[in-house]
Amino acid sequence: MRLGFLLVMVVTVAPAGAATVPTGFTDDVIQSGYARPVSFDFLPDGRVLVAEKETGEVKLVLADGQAALQSVLTVPNLQTWHGEQGLLSVVVDPQWPARPYLYAFYTGSNPNEQRVTRYGAGGALSDGQSGALTFDAGVDLFTGIATNAGNHNGGTLLFGIDGSLFLTLGDDEVKCDAQELDSVRGKVLRMKVDHLGATGPFTLADLAPGDNPYDGQGDIASLVWVYGLRNPFRAHVDPETGHLFVADVGWQTEEEVSVVDQAGVDLGWPRVEGGVLRAEQPCGDEDSAQPPILSYGRPLGSSAISAGVYRAVDGGKANWPEAYWGDYFYVDFYRGNLFRVQGAGQSWAPAPEVPGQGDGDPWASRINRPAQFRVGPDGSLWYVQHFDSGTSTGSLRRIRFTAGLGGEKASMGAVRARFGNSPD
Repeated sequence: MRLGFLLVMVVTVAPAGAATVPTGFTDDVIQSGYARPVSFDFLPDGRVLVAEKETGEVKLVLADGQAALQSVLTVPNLQTWHGEQGLLSVVVDPQWPARPYLYAFYTGSNPNEQRVTRYGAGGALSDGQSGALTFDAGVDLFTGIATNAGNHNGGTLLFGIDGSLFLTLGDDEVKCDAQELDSVRGKVLRMKVDHLGATGPFTLADLAPGDNPYDGQGDIASLVWVYGLRNPFRAHVDPETGHLFVADVGWQTEEEVSVVDQAGVDLGWPRVEGGVLRAEQPCGDEDSAQPPILSYGRPLGSSAISAGVYRAVDGGKANWPEAYWGDYFYVDFYRGNLFRVQGAGQSWAPAPEVPGQGDGDPWASRINRPAQFRVGPDGSLWYVQHFDSGTSTGSLRRIRFTAGLGGEKASMGAVRARFGNSPD
């Protein structure tokens, strides 16, 4: 049985050039020439930190979009032999500059080991026009996250509205690990980091918030927030509701997106995929699995990427019109079509078409290999393009509203939106 709604996607292969966006919007290149950029985040002063997947370099872009400076950090000892390995996610501490930390999730040089490391910053912590930013050697928070395959690493670090740190982790399809609470595979973990001191080492018990759904059932189980996932490469938190939107890469049948509005839910893998029962898989219970809010068949795509809930930013000079506030966007990594849906809770449906969007077409198209999206301090939807078509380098870009005044402020006051590889 298929649950949620099935999306009929328009299949295109993204060519070179700017994305095709609706009337009144433009797709801007902020900086190009990155070596496969995969993740980025904003500092409160408007500067941008851009992470390259295979070099491990984190590069700084000034608040006015000046050229990327030399790397301010290189994450060492990466394992990159598989296309889904390397530096996968970076996120800035929400209390910066009081807590001037950058968190990185990556595959380490030990075979098939994933790690979370926190890097402390020095220098100009609050100057949008300064390149004088440095990082220390880092403190490991979570190590030895082992998989038996090079892919299915998950890949998103992101902060919740309560300051907790989420980490999405994939399943290498060994046994029923995604259903087992003592395994990190196929999970979203929720950790508490704002109490940690400047130096380690730290234990898993140090990271446990104490109010997770399986607290006290073991070191790993105490960190589990959601289970039953295959490969949740990109996820986002709605900065108004706190709900977690997870795009889960499918196997043979379905790509899917789920909304987690309560802790401890089972999203079904490997028993169900996109709401479709996999009868050959004995583990898990399809009757208790929460269905996705949407799914689409893999012949029409092969790597669902969350683009986040759009919320206008307080003081954003390019905020989108209020009609977009609260809408959810997602894209397929290989097809480059960006879709817009509207709804609440577990009920979502395609949004009405807008001028410049053809009948039945995606909201935007021709986006080449998008790896991560975030709403920026200007109110635009920023993203990194893993590589630009026909080249081996990628770019930092934004979809900007240009047709006049958008919404003047976010619906909840000052919001710093933090929207969380190309998995198969």
